[in-house]
Amino acid sequence: MTGDEIHISRNIKTNDLDSLKILNNAFVAEKDTLGIENFNQMKGINLFGKFYKNELKSIRLVQNTEMIYHLYNEKTKELIGIDKAICSEILMSIENNNIKDITFFTNPEGKVFPEDEIELNEKILNGFNWRINEKINKIKDLFD
Repeated sequence: MTGDEIHISRNIKTNDLDSLKILNNAFVAEKDTLGIENFNQMKGINLFGKFYKNELKSIRLVQNTEMIYHLYNEKTKELIGIDKAICSEILMSIENNNIKDITFFTNPEGKVFPEDEIELNEKILNGFNWRINEKINKIKDLFD
């Protein structure tokens, strides 16, 4: 997740993580676990997340949201197509650090494209940058 400003709040009594705000140019990228060089991507102006027991459980992207998501057959694991959508708000539920469900709000427009009918540059949202080497894995990494 990236953006111009990132704020994380915690519960003062329990010291558990409470909420996440990414303001301006919020971007979420997830490496597709089945496709070799595929990335699920979502972006919007702002992002708001909620934690439960220090795990991120929901993400709400708001304003001018866009999404590219790879859809697979659950049984065969074959790629069905690439879902490209726009709307004003996207709500995602998270389970085990992976996107579980996605809900679109306010006039969603989208289409699922067969992989061979979409150009390589159309599989990447404007602003995408896979910065996995900068990923913070431990709290101490914040202060290195």
